[in-house]
Amino acid sequence: MDNMKILSYEPYHIGIKISPALPMQVLRTKLLPKLRETDYTVDAQDTLASNVKMENEVIATKGDTRIELNYSLTALNTVGNNPLDTTSSFELLVSLLDKLGFEMKGVSTSIDIMTNVSVKTETDPTKLISDSVKCDLSPWKELNQNTNVNGLKIDLIDDEFGKESLRILVGPSSLSPTSQLVFSIRYLHLEPEPIVSFGKSLESKITKFAQSFGA
Repeated sequence: MDNMKILSYEPYHIGIKISPALPMQVLRTKLLPKLRETDYTVDAQDTLASNVKMENEVIATKGDTRIELNYSLTALNTVGNNPLDTTSSFELLVSLLDKLGFEMKGVSTSIDIMTNVSVKTETDPTKLISDSVKCDLSPWKELNQNTNVNGLKIDLIDDEFGKESLRILVGPSSLSPTSQLVFSIRYLHLEPEPIVSFGKSLESKITKFAQSFGA
């Protein structure tokens, strides 16, 4: 079996889409004092200057993980390089919102995880993917023997449309196409618990999935 190693998550992002019922400035004002009671570093000022219009503001950091307010997309995000650390940061935000009296189902319209996972392989990624796909490529190889499958798209089809969705795109890295696979992942749910579960199990899911290619 080809040796496989997860190299990086570029980056690992969990976004809470904030309901229009909660203005972003109100969320900021209430959240900052609670964050200062944690072991996160909060450099943000209590009040934004009236002449400053931000699209995205980092309000707290801990190691490689940061908490952001995205004003243009009305989202509260936690972003890092590690699924477990970023998931812990997300869990903290859920806890703080609860302490403030906000229920996630009222505050948030959706929660999503987005990441690009780079995986090192010893075998050419295009060969791995092409060999794993059980379809007859011979009609196309008659045109050119170099015809191969070099990408996959996987979707979760949700009967309750909008409650849960998953999209995975798998292909060779554009920067290292002969030695790295990239899994571009987006997972969306309306509730925080499945997001936490997904984040805590993602590495094992990626490893098992990559191994199914022979990686």
